[in-house]
Amino acid sequence: MTFAIQFKEDAIRSIQRDYIQVKCNPLQLMLIKKISEAICEQIDIPILAIRAATWYALKEWQLKYNKSISELNSSDIKSKIIAGKDIFDIGKNILKQFLKEPKNENEIKLDIVYEKAFKIYLEIINRMNG
Repeated sequence: MTFAIQFKEDAIRSIQRDYIQVKCNPLQLMLIKKISEAICEQIDIPILAIRAATWYALKEWQLKYNKSISELNSSDIKSKIIAGKDIFDIGKNILKQFLKEPKNENEIKLDIVYEKAFKIYLEIINRMNG
């Protein structure tokens, strides 16, 4: 199911331009790609916009916890899940800033999309930890 969520077009274009200039390590790139694909399967938004929001979320998480995202590779599964949930929440809140009216309706749809994408993230983490 795809949700029709209305975003401010200028803000989406701006965040896409920011992402094009981003330099990420391979782990960050893989995480951004997987999360972006999961979200874009559910809403009609340019993949670059989702990748940018995800990159900003990763960056904000790293600053918030004074850790590199690559440190999660050696973390236990519980830490990966907690960090992942936090990153998803940050990314969702970034996108909420770009929503058009009716904001409440669009926020609910975005919450659902991010919860579904987080479940996909959990499946990936579970497979990686075998």
